[in-house]
Amino acid sequence: MFHLLGIERFAVAMSIATLTGAFQVHGAPHLPSYIPGSMAQFGDRMTFWQRLQNTISHGLLYFILTQIQAKANPIFNELVPGFEVVRNILLSTVKLKMQDDIAKASLYVVNNNPLADFPTVITHKVVAVGGITVQGGNQTLSKEWNDILNLRKYSILLSFGSGARSADMPQQWKTAMKEAFRRIPEVTFIWKYEEPSHKLSADVDNIVETTWMPQRQLLKDGRLTAFMTHGGAGSTMEATHAGTPLIVIPLMGDQFRNAALIDRLGTGIQLRKEHLTSADKIEKLIRRLISDDRISSKAKLVAAQLRDQPFQPKEQFVRNMEFLARYGPLTQLDHYGTQLNFLQYYLVDVFAFLTLVLLTILTISFLVIRFIIRKLLGLFCVKSASSHSGSSEETASQTKTPLLTKKNE
Repeated sequence: MFHLLGIERFAVAMSIATLTGAFQVHGAPHLPSYIPGSMAQFGDRMTFWQRLQNTISHGLLYFILTQIQAKANPIFNELVPGFEVVRNILLSTVKLKMQDDIAKASLYVVNNNPLADFPTVITHKVVAVGGITVQGGNQTLSKEWNDILNLRKYSILLSFGSGARSADMPQQWKTAMKEAFRRIPEVTFIWKYEEPSHKLSADVDNIVETTWMPQRQLLKDGRLTAFMTHGGAGSTMEATHAGTPLIVIPLMGDQFRNAALIDRLGTGIQLRKEHLTSADKIEKLIRRLISDDRISSKAKLVAAQLRDQPFQPKEQFVRNMEFLARYGPLTQLDHYGTQLNFLQYYLVDVFAFLTLVLLTILTISFLVIRFIIRKLLGLFCVKSASSHSGSSEETASQTKTPLLTKKNE
């Protein structure tokens, strides 16, 4: 599209924090040794098997993306001749033709923030704007919601976003959650539930069900104790910026990575979806969260850091886009590493050559040392044999002398 319109100054944006396999766009390497993949279920401190799983997952997703691109190429090639992929699976190279607009983007905008994400390697093309959608806005709650937050000492918001409806959950999950909530009467549970006809809260006094809530305003209210969420990028970002502790129940996709990130930050705890069948485990985890001041303190600290960061996301985005519009395309930000294959980029060929040179030197050194040792042993053996022969002759001479003397007498 950009090519057809003759637009050369543009950026590519992602709604999630990271996308495994986007190296050809932003030029930043993904290192499976300590950077969790887009769908990883663990953090940056991995065991051997997790690193193996992360590496395989990275490779598979990268391969899938290239297959999707290959399927799309014939369609786009009718509009933009030459739009195709040159793939070499052995060397793991996926290079787009110069006509591929995506690879020619000057900037790559991502929905993350270095203060609230796994540390990673980036290039100058990457612009992080995580939190740009949650800054500012009306924070005033209506009387209805004010009254709800004042009902009890603690209030917990529960929502699984728009993709996973609470009403469609397995009945066993809903039953266990209701039982756990009933056991904690000092907490008001505000549950986003899409089907009022189910009468979810009919037999549990401390559940307030609603089909909609002012989520952002509730999260920023200091009376809200915690947020139980599926761990979507938007919900996680809103709660982190608001300083609200999280109970993350990841269901799919990047939600597992987001849950691992919350564990790393210490701003919440994770509840595995398999445990939603146990009221005991749900109750234990909720009681742990409301009694642990360290989680609440850490959540407020991270929120303060995001609030006072040197450059706010909106400023980052606007100034970079204005600079791009004035001086783009910013081709000087494209490093040559994107043109190298796997062996060249990770210096596999260089290390292989150095290893060969080292082995050659060691082999020659070994042969020379062995030759010298053999020569020295040979000289020692000759000298020893000669010395032994001389001693034998002297002994024989001494033995014969007394006999001759006696004979002469």
